Amino acid sequence: MKTKPLNNKWSGIDLLEGHALTLAVDALYCEDVFARLDAWASPADLAKSLNLEEDILGVVLEYVYIRTDFLKKQNTEYRCNDNYSNNTYFWSLLDQYVGAYGPNLNCISTLMHNSKDGGALVDRMRHAQAFKNSELSGFPEMTDIVAQAGFGAVLDIGCGNAGLLTALAQMHPQFKAWGVDSSSQMCGNARAQIAQLNLTDRVQIYQSDAKNISAILSEKSRAQIQAIIVSSLLNEFFFKTPEPAIEWLKELRSIFPGRILIVADYYGKLGKNSPGATRLSLLHDFVQLLSAQGIPPSNKEGWNEIYQQAGCKLSQAIEFEDEFPRFIHFVIL
Repeated sequence: MKTKPLNNKWSGIDLLEGHALTLAVDALYCEDVFARLDAWASPADLAKSLNLEEDILGVVLEYVYIRTDFLKKQNTEYRCNDNYSNNTYFWSLLDQYVGAYGPNLNCISTLMHNSKDGGALVDRMRHAQAFKNSELSGFPEMTDIVAQAGFGAVLDIGCGNAGLLTALAQMHPQFKAWGVDSSSQMCGNARAQIAQLNLTDRVQIYQSDAKNISAILSEKSRAQIQAIIVSSLLNEFFFKTPEPAIEWLKELRSIFPGRILIVADYYGKLGKNSPGATRLSLLHDFVQLLSAQGIPPSNKEGWNEIYQQAGCKLSQAIEFEDEFPRFIHFVIL
């Protein structure tokens, strides 16, 4: 599923109906109803197997069927539309924007009084679920790009489930990697996958804040690292001011002077008067702001200014023109 460009603005009834349908779809997802609808099933059968109330479930299914393209109906039975039944990308988006950031969206009024608490509202369990076995990392090209660059030892800060590191370790028998993530759920998922693939001797995972790199890695490990990867991480350092991003880059440069930093991130659009905005990019900017992460620069020039202020040099930029304004920057620390 790909999001569409901006078109007509929504009406008031669109907003009311969309809110109700979003909550209905998320409830069906969380109760595993959609997981049971890869085959035709009646509300009675679903309610019995999932311990739900048949009359309520039946109305929820009918409403979602009438007003969305999620379901097909045959007599009294429903089935998930093929566009969604195996669409891990959409369900990951649901986990992220409705599950993980739903608490923030429910507290907009509160956050307009005290925005700094936005980060504490994020549902970290749903956030980790969003990135588990999904395409939501947003940079499927990264594996080939890092492999072609020929790096034999890398540090991935904000490694998530370590999908990139395990893929590279499987491709190259001598490859070594260190992954860091602040989420215990992400680190748990990563370690389980690494153990399953028998890669524990070459891929190590640390649960830590991204600002504690010098404390968690030994001097010997730091000396081996040829490149540092930060994927969808730096955008978290732009809440109200770019200074946290600049200071973090300075610190990273002091630890790994002259090394290559690979920044995979996106161009912020909301409130930037910048072209190229899509429905998904504006939604992401919105939850970035509500979760106290901030909205990053809107173009390469804006990001390059951040690098320069940190004493770094942008050497190469790869930009992607799709539903999300993504990029990969090669930066010399």
